[in-house]
Amino acid sequence: MEGHENRDWELLKTELIQKWGRATPKRRFNEGSIGTLVEKYADKGGIQTKEEYRSFIGDLEEILAYLKKMGYEDVNTESGEPLWKAISTEIRRDVARDMAHNKKLRKTKDGKALVPKLEQLKEYVEASLAVLDMDVGTTKGKNVSKDPENNKEGQAKPQPEAGNDKVKALEEEIKNYVQI
Repeated sequence: MEGHENRDWELLKTELIQKWGRATPKRRFNEGSIGTLVEKYADKGGIQTKEEYRSFIGDLEEILAYLKKMGYEDVNTESGEPLWKAISTEIRRDVARDMAHNKKLRKTKDGKALVPKLEQLKEYVEASLAVLDMDVGTTKGKNVSKDPENNKEGQAKPQPEAGNDKVKALEEEIKNYVQI
């Protein structure tokens, strides 16, 4: 390298940067990046599908890893707050109900519910999305109505009970036996 041979440190610096790249990477994310990501999904009505969830988690984990690597001290990588704010209200309700049922919903001493840690929240959100995907898969293509009068497929047709004949026959036998 010419900069080393000539002891031209500025030339050497530019040659090294050309060969190896910058020693300090350009800033990709900052503390506001998480809020921007959450806002992006919240504006669309929240995370409602597995694809949106995977995309969000991938972006969130990339931002958190970068901020941790760069030494941002005020970023809590375990907080579930960003995911909680980004999911739709329907999924949020399902997750809260499931967590309360499993006694995993933490509360403050004065009764306010706390947002769970990220890893725990991810498990419950994934389970809720799996259930929603199953529901969507079973109702796809069908004309499902919540009104039972309008939903002819949902009504069960009364079928004659096969057991009634046997019961009647046994009752006849008992009557005949008692009379003897």
